[in-house]
Amino acid sequence: MMRACCHHPPVILQWATSRWLRWKMPPGGKRIYLTFDDGPDPSTTGAIMEILSRHQAKATFFLSGQQAVSHPRWVKSLSDHGHQLGNHGFEHLSGWKTSTSRYVKNTRDAAGVIPGKLFRPPYGRICPGQIIALRKRGWSIIMWSVFTPDYRQHPGHERIWSDIGHRLSDGDIILMHDKRQSASNTLPLLERILSHYSARGYAFHGLPAHLQGAAGRGE
Repeated sequence: MMRACCHHPPVILQWATSRWLRWKMPPGGKRIYLTFDDGPDPSTTGAIMEILSRHQAKATFFLSGQQAVSHPRWVKSLSDHGHQLGNHGFEHLSGWKTSTSRYVKNTRDAAGVIPGKLFRPPYGRICPGQIIALRKRGWSIIMWSVFTPDYRQHPGHERIWSDIGHRLSDGDIILMHDKRQSASNTLPLLERILSHYSARGYAFHGLPAHLQGAAGRGE
C-alpha cells in the first residue's frame, strides 16, 4: 500500500481505501480532530496538554507501547484530562518490512498498556494482509487528511503553517507528533492552529467513541 507522505493525501488514495482506513470524519459540525503520534514524551506531552487546555481542546494521542511502558504517569495524565488514547504499535515497525503475524503481535503487545481499539500504522505504512488481520480483531485503522512534517528541522513551523494553515476544513484529521525532536515546530504550530480556527467557530475533539472497535462491527 502507498504511504501518504504529502500534506494532503491524494484523493484517489483516500477513496480507494476508505472502506478499510479512516482518513477524515464526515463534515457537519465545524470540528477538527488533532492527533499526536509517538508519545508520551515527558519533554513535550505536558506542553501540548497545556496548550490544548488553554483552548478547551481535546485530542487523540497515538502512543508508542515502549513509551507508554516507560512513562505510565503521562498515559494516565492524558486519560485523566479527557484526551483519547490510540495504539501506535509497541515498536515503531514499518508494515512494509514486517510480517503480518509480527505486525499483529506488535499491536497486541502495545494494547497491553494502551486501552481502546484505535490504531495508527507507524509511518503510515501498512499492507493489505495487515489491514485485514487487524480489522478482524476489531481495530479501527486511523490515517489522516492533513500531515504536518513537524518532526523535521526544515521547513519549520512558519512554512508548515503557510502550506496548510488556511486549508483545514470540517472533519479533517491532523497528524502531529509528541516527541522532543518535533517540539520546536509542534508547539507553535499547534498554538496557531487552535487560535486561528477557534476564532472561526471550530471545535477540537478526540476521535468519536463510535470508532472504537467499529471494524469488528463491520463499519
